[in-house]
Amino acid sequence: MTKYMRFFSLILAVACLLTVALLLGGCNAFARQDEDPYAGLSEDERRIRTVADAALLDKYDLPGWEYFDIIVDYGSNGNIYVDYDFVIGSYYSYEHYKVTLAADETVTYVDGFNAGDYSRYCKAVTPEAVAAAEASMAEQMERYGEKDYSDYYLSVDAQGYLCLTGEVIVTLDGAPDGEGGCGIDHDHVFITARICSAPSEAS
Repeated sequence: MTKYMRFFSLILAVACLLTVALLLGGCNAFARQDEDPYAGLSEDERRIRTVADAALLDKYDLPGWEYFDIIVDYGSNGNIYVDYDFVIGSYYSYEHYKVTLAADETVTYVDGFNAGDYSRYCKAVTPEAVAAAEASMAEQMERYGEKDYSDYYLSVDAQGYLCLTGEVIVTLDGAPDGEGGCGIDHDHVFITARICSAPSEAS
């Protein structure tokens, strides 16, 4: 077995494990909706999340908290920052929300970045679709062998499909001595695989 075949086999094994996790509800996007969204939080964090979550839902129409990686951070100025990153399984997107609370836990700031651009796909995405995209990514990545590549993340293509995307760093031959940079001694190749189209507004 060549090193490339071993690499491809490893990627497929990882994809299979992720598929099992998705089907069993282990990933955020397919978690049980009746689970306590505040499980594992301290009493203070529960109280903060209750206030921040309500403020966010008052401004935005969002899916369940199982679709978000949520972090509570305490600033040196006394402010409390709650950050919400939209994820599907372990894959991050460019959709992000922030709520700021003053020291007395009153809300002073609520904002969203790329609001709804990825969460609108929640009704359409399935574990099987994610697994198929993972398999496609593994197959495409295999042709680059053991090159450096980024973690996969979510993107939306020009036709409006939700995709998995990864970046491969490809070394270029013939670069002048002492010179480097994108397009000189290396290039960035982006690999994508479609997960699903956006659901119709009527669904």
